[in-house]
Amino acid sequence: MAQVGSSRGVESHRRGSSRLAYLFVWLLEMIPVLLITLLVLVVSVIVYFRSHICLSYLLVE
Repeated sequence: MAQVGSSRGVESHRRGSSRLAYLFVWLLEMIPVLLITLLVLVVSVIVYFRSHICLSYLLVE
């Protein structure tokens, strides 16, 4: 039982140091996803406003 506890302590220590690396990798993986979602949002907002502007011009004319 003592060996299991000590090995767990080593694992938790390793996890503490590798957690930052794991977080860094996760952030690197998430950056393109975030960029794509931002791009989609911006494009959809532009299209939305353009359609509203076109509709308002049509309604005015």
